[in-house]
Amino acid sequence: MLATSGRLLAWAANAAGYAVDVADLFGDHDCLTLARQFHRLPAASVSPWLPDPASVIALVARWARAHPDGVLLPGSGFESHPDVLTDMAAHLPVAGNSGSVVHAAKNPWLLGKLCAAAGVFSPTLRTAVQPPTDRATVCKPVGCSGGNGVVLWPRSAGELPASPVPADHYLQDFKAGQPVSLLFFAHCSNAAAAVAITPVSVQTQHPAPTPTQPFRLGGLVRLGRPQPLLLRALLRAAGVLAEGLKLQGLNGLDGIWDGERLWVLEINPRPPLSLALQTRATAARLLRAHIDGTTMIAAEPCSTGLSPGVALVYASRTLSIPADFRFPSGCHDVPFLPHHCAAGAPLCSVHVATGGVEELRARVRDLRECLLPVAGVESVSSL
Repeated sequence: MLATSGRLLAWAANAAGYAVDVADLFGDHDCLTLARQFHRLPAASVSPWLPDPASVIALVARWARAHPDGVLLPGSGFESHPDVLTDMAAHLPVAGNSGSVVHAAKNPWLLGKLCAAAGVFSPTLRTAVQPPTDRATVCKPVGCSGGNGVVLWPRSAGELPASPVPADHYLQDFKAGQPVSLLFFAHCSNAAAAVAITPVSVQTQHPAPTPTQPFRLGGLVRLGRPQPLLLRALLRAAGVLAEGLKLQGLNGLDGIWDGERLWVLEINPRPPLSLALQTRATAARLLRAHIDGTTMIAAEPCSTGLSPGVALVYASRTLSIPADFRFPSGCHDVPFLPHHCAAGAPLCSVHVATGGVEELRARVRDLRECLLPVAGVESVSSL
């Protein structure tokens, strides 16, 4: 299993009964507990949150020689380098979407064309350096995830961009509304067959903004009973894009719900964070089907009233945590201690089985209070 952070997929794979070897950037306490073996990946030169492509391929080649019957399970971190997935497949089978499918799914212009051809709404894409003055625009890196690197463009009314849009970025009209996502399973038996999808869960997304990262993801809360109009729009969009892109396995669709229309923002062509909102048994069933690649899953009835959620917690300042610190109950992805965390870096995640966003915020407040004697001031930010 290879990803920027591997704990979630390691948890699901462990629940499914697989022997799991993990390679990621963090090597947190939970992940090492779940993994049979762990390999720390160096970060790419372009970003501290992306695995270095050459190191990934070298590790895969070594691992394939030692485990010729193994399967590679990619997580987050390869959307901006889908060619790495293609190189992986030269060594062992890769679960989920191929490098070419991921490349197509993260092409905003192709996604926009697929949506337009099927009458699915998506925000207008622009190539001009200066967006129209009558509407807000955002600038996004191609292949980004978690809202990282997404900024308003220009950053304030009347401001002119300081430089042209970078070659690996694009402009997209801003849409106001509730950020939502759909976790779904896609399956087609062969290249000529139509792609069928099964919805798994609908989530609301909550930001953890900073002055330089206004759209940074802060967490997710599962909706037990999505509005019928929203659910229909999500299912239609996911079906159109799954067929157009020939998606396989677990995927996520992100969009904005304005109360009447769904505006599709992007496809996450790999198991997304919303897998964390499933029960252990459901996560195991989903991941078995994702790895198997040939089995369509059966839909489950939505649970009501539970509202499980996950919050991502970031250091809001440089933070040094001593060896005797104890993270509160519900914290996962926790680092080995003592730990030095740079400002803006992810520290851990917080999970709740019920209570939704209010319970998540209460748990994050508990963590802040626990950290006060260590930091002396409020030191973490989240949703």
